[in-house]
Amino acid sequence: MQETIPIRITEDRAINKRPADDSQIIGLELNIFGKKLNFKISACGNARLAHIVPVAAVICDKIIDITTEHIRSKNGNIPCRKGCHTCCNYFVPISAPEALYLREEIFNKPHFRHNPIMRKYLDAAKRILKHKPPKGLLDSFSGVSTGSPEIKALADWYAGLGIACPFLRDGLCAIYKQRPFACREHFVIGSPGCCGANSRETQVLDMPVQMGNSLCRLCRELCGVDEAVILPVALAWCDINNQLCERTWPAEAMVNLFAKIIKEKSHRVILQ
Repeated sequence: MQETIPIRITEDRAINKRPADDSQIIGLELNIFGKKLNFKISACGNARLAHIVPVAAVICDKIIDITTEHIRSKNGNIPCRKGCHTCCNYFVPISAPEALYLREEIFNKPHFRHNPIMRKYLDAAKRILKHKPPKGLLDSFSGVSTGSPEIKALADWYAGLGIACPFLRDGLCAIYKQRPFACREHFVIGSPGCCGANSRETQVLDMPVQMGNSLCRLCRELCGVDEAVILPVALAWCDINNQLCERTWPAEAMVNLFAKIIKEKSHRVILQ
């Protein structure tokens, strides 16, 4: 029997039909740079933290579309293109729900266990665990805001390890559909050559709603876990926090809290 998805985006034309289960429909309306986004989210039964991630990805992609269109309408140039992978050598922090989602969708799949990428992933994890960051940095490593001094210090430490993303294969992302929000939301503004390692012209687009931060806050309010995870050690983190993988909450309550967080974070965009 196919598993019922407790949280999902529902198409508008399906709203008028009576749900086949006890699903509740939660509306989420956002105003991003003057353009309205409307989502209908179906919630049923109990949900794990990983279940909110695909819904967050749909919302994130819509926000990205409007934001990049807004930048281009003001003659801003976004040089990011398929095949460009300079940022795939950067430090990638992910939220706890993302780590749990990757465990379900990537790491636990039988075909992936024998994939050469898995070997690269484990090698990267070993290097990180062997060369631990300066004492005290991880103690304050929470959320995934790229602007904090702690994150910048960790990014400098990570750059010194010279580790390319283990999911990078032939210049392309092997998990593009499931890629972390830190990658999904990363866009550079400027000339095509502004991404060079020694360039001082690099300007990163500030997304109006950072989904990784939103998921970190959701996790903190649901279960008190307020920490981000370095992508190559996500599997090890999940093994240590195995009890969190199967823990559930009422799906409706989770969606309502998530919608509240997203609305609060998008409020400053409405005011612009």
